[in-house]
Amino acid sequence: MGIIEEAVAKGQKALSEHQAKLFLSEHNIPVTREELVVGEDEAVKAAETLGFPVVLKACGPDIAHKTERNLVQVGLDGPDEVRQAYRAIVEN
Repeated sequence: MGIIEEAVAKGQKALSEHQAKLFLSEHNIPVTREELVVGEDEAVKAAETLGFPVVLKACGPDIAHKTERNLVQVGLDGPDEVRQAYRAIVEN
């Protein structure tokens, strides 16, 4: 089952950013590198793998207008900043 079919089967009205990027990648359309994480430690590990600075965003099919809702943190230059940003996003 493909990404769109899975989303429809789950009753989603839209794809998450992560799902959309997977769909685009499957069709050979370039997208930015990303890691989907759960938890501060995973976020720090992903940031170290990707290389600093990084952007941290909330992700989900029902999450729109991330910037306006303070669910995007940009220019994170180290593990402490990633942890702080992760906490701020979770609190929103």
